[in-house]
Amino acid sequence: MRSAVMCVAALALAVLSACSPGAPPQPTAKPGAAAPAAQRPAVPTLDPATEASAQWKTLIGVATVAGIFDTPLGLAVDSRGVLYVADASQNRLVAVDTSNGQVIGAIGSFGGGPLQFQSPTAVAVDSHDNVYVAERNGNRIQKLSSSGQYVGSIAPQDGLSSPFGVALDSQDNVVVADSGNNRVRKLAQPNNEVLLSIGSLGQGRAQFNGPTSVGVGPFDNVYVADRGNNRVEIFDNTGAFLGAFGQPGDGPADFRLPTALGVSSTGDLYVADTDNNRVVHYSPTSPDPVPSGSKGSGADQFLGPSGVAVDRAGNVYVSDTGNRRVLKFAHQ
Repeated sequence: MRSAVMCVAALALAVLSACSPGAPPQPTAKPGAAAPAAQRPAVPTLDPATEASAQWKTLIGVATVAGIFDTPLGLAVDSRGVLYVADASQNRLVAVDTSNGQVIGAIGSFGGGPLQFQSPTAVAVDSHDNVYVAERNGNRIQKLSSSGQYVGSIAPQDGLSSPFGVALDSQDNVVVADSGNNRVRKLAQPNNEVLLSIGSLGQGRAQFNGPTSVGVGPFDNVYVADRGNNRVEIFDNTGAFLGAFGQPGDGPADFRLPTALGVSSTGDLYVADTDNNRVVHYSPTSPDPVPSGSKGSGADQFLGPSGVAVDRAGNVYVSDTGNRRVLKFAHQ
């Protein structure tokens, strides 16, 4: 993700900025590109005063990025090109059409009931475009349909403690960064059976210090942002330890509080290196990490980036949390 060759745009109510004239031409159709608007499911317009609803609530009167998000954290993009943003402090989920930057709507309010949230920190989508929201303070994962219907709550029998990250494997098993318990768990649907449990508090192999994000890559390998240990750990689909990388610092291979990660279908890994105000790209075809970004509010700068997602076309989305915005980096 090199800033010199990437087209960047803030996802607001305006149309996303076009790539610069010098950017490579894009194909007219990409795998996983957003469907035409006419094919999208209808989103009913509801009374703006209605907070608890089984459908998306249309946002009205939003004019700026700061007016949309307060604390954007977790991100996910479904097969139709809809971006979901977990806005932690506003206890809601915001949906954005990535083809034009238009806000589709938002859902949620503070509480412990269905379609209510207590500090949502991460989002994931499954193969049917169902949406999963991790609630750090609610100690659960809520499952919603793509139209905003509440489907159920996901948690193992012995519970979760500050679940900070969530992802889905190829079988739609739910992978959770169970941060308060310093472990990663894989849960089967629909019975919440624990298929895999990895980790304990520590700095050794398969140990964590407040893991905040999980991602699933090719072969269902699991990537974990081990935030407190300033590293990323990798496991295979059986939980076997494959490796770890990172140490405290600001060098190309270092981290300062890596909070989130995104993995593409081709195995590209993007890490939100929060306190270094950058995103680091690891390519499966190159041994060298490529950091992008610096501290600031410019088009390719960040202030505490804390969320990353990759869509099916390879575009990268970053929650620029301190600047209260989401940036899109076009795939090259």
